[in-house]
Amino acid sequence: MDFKDQKKIQDFINRQQQQDEMMKEFSKKLEDNLEQFQPEKKDEFKEELMKRLEKNEKEAEKNKKLLNELKELTNKLKEEELFDKVDQLKQQSKNNKKNLEQLVELTKRFYVEKKAEQLADKLEKLADKQDKLSDDKDNNAQKQNAINKEFDKMQQEMRDLEKQNEELKKPMDIPTDEKQEESIEKDMEKAKEELEKPGADQKPKKDKAKPKQKSAAQKMKQMGEKMAMEMDGGEMEQMEEDVKMLRQILDNLLAYSFSQEDVMGQFKGSNNRTANFAKYLKRQQDLKLQFGHVDDSLFAMSLRNPKITEEITKEVGNVHYYVDKALADLADNVVPRGVSNQQYAITSANKLADFLSDALNSMQMQLNGSGQGQGKGKGKNGESSDPQLSDIIQKQKGLGQKMQDGMSPGPKPGEGQPGGKPGGHGGQGEGGEGSEGDAGKLLEIYKEQQELREQLQRALEKEGMGGNGQAAMRQMKDIEKQLLNKGFNAQTMQKMQNLNHELLKLDKAMKQQGEENKRQSQTNKKEFNNTAAQLPEALKEYLNSVEILNRQTLPLRPNFNQKVQTYFKKND
Repeated sequence: MDFKDQKKIQDFINRQQQQDEMMKEFSKKLEDNLEQFQPEKKDEFKEELMKRLEKNEKEAEKNKKLLNELKELTNKLKEEELFDKVDQLKQQSKNNKKNLEQLVELTKRFYVEKKAEQLADKLEKLADKQDKLSDDKDNNAQKQNAINKEFDKMQQEMRDLEKQNEELKKPMDIPTDEKQEESIEKDMEKAKEELEKPGADQKPKKDKAKPKQKSAAQKMKQMGEKMAMEMDGGEMEQMEEDVKMLRQILDNLLAYSFSQEDVMGQFKGSNNRTANFAKYLKRQQDLKLQFGHVDDSLFAMSLRNPKITEEITKEVGNVHYYVDKALADLADNVVPRGVSNQQYAITSANKLADFLSDALNSMQMQLNGSGQGQGKGKGKNGESSDPQLSDIIQKQKGLGQKMQDGMSPGPKPGEGQPGGKPGGHGGQGEGGEGSEGDAGKLLEIYKEQQELREQLQRALEKEGMGGNGQAAMRQMKDIEKQLLNKGFNAQTMQKMQNLNHELLKLDKAMKQQGEENKRQSQTNKKEFNNTAAQLPEALKEYLNSVEILNRQTLPLRPNFNQKVQTYFKKND
């Protein structure tokens, strides 16, 4: 390279060093702030962010090493190797920039989320303080005024929190109720006015202020509880949305991987003189755009979900890197190297799919675990309103057992007492009571069966398998009709057993969802044998001979002929 090119490379290295130093310094500040924020409490989100920052520092060290290699190569004439290192450094720089942007956004979300939790906790504590003051013997205007100021300060914190939330790329739903705040303020001000009224006797003033103080305390408590509950509910809704989105991204990524493999196969069997070469090149460009959509979706999710880690960002960058190199090589008609880069792109895409699959499983487990506790998913009996398919199968078996108990020998509807005459005086005896009991059992089983069908429908929709469970849904509806029309009988029991078998098949299908057998890795067992024929002995002797140049007199002008003779004499 000439001096100008070397200068450009040196400027690039200097800029990259400055950028790396700035990123390293910024990461250090983030880490220090996180360590100082509630050090006594353990938080999964915070720990995840700390791990990401540590890995970011390690990546910065790798970048530093790569920059040193670049400096050494700048002074050598290994132009191809030099520019390859530059491309690698550019890609790592893009990855680091993405990681840092994710970390900044996730840290902002972490602070907003924790600040909202703190405010909800403060509201409940202030409500308790207000409630105790209303019953306190020393209830006075000064103490009420102190509580009023505390509430004003919390209101200002809420407004600041709303501003910080709006600055996020995707703001969270923070439940604030300004009308409720105004109502609390009015109650507290009226209580304060009552306590400040002139008069020697304090008891009447306290009695008049007490209802307003109680009202303010109750409203504050309700506001704090609502805030805490809606924040938890919003977090679960966000997780459910991310699970659906990630499942769709995985589908798109697998479609890209298979398409990329097809294009690679087309290039393997072609060269630059193939008629469809330009068509294949256009398809490779389209696949680059297709993967760009996957990258955009993942990046948007990574700004709000710490499960999208730097390993995922790295593999996304690798796919872009190898696809770009493949396009450049194929456009320059270097087909073998282009195909090799396509293979690397497929490998990175498959690694990415593996990482995303693990993240999806982790998110689903977290979602299922949270569904067992309190919150929006809690039903009447404290159970999750969206149980898993395995729970539905167990409940269906229990319902079958109830039905079998209902079919056991005993008084049936319409029968009188054992040994009595049918059609007595309006069925007022034991037979009448048994009849009502069986009807009650039948109605109870019918309602439970209907509820199980609704739960199954929700579970299938959640897993994205609505079409696969239609047979089980139809069988459940048939059982409901059978119960209403014919009650407990052998035919209904048989339908119940068939339904259990169908649910087990559906459970198996759900567990196998996403498994693909189209492509399996195989170890190469072929051995290379060089079958090229050896050169003939006569040709070897000729090539090894000292003089193989056949000198002939060239038809040149005398002056040029003289120069040729002089040249050969010098080199003899």
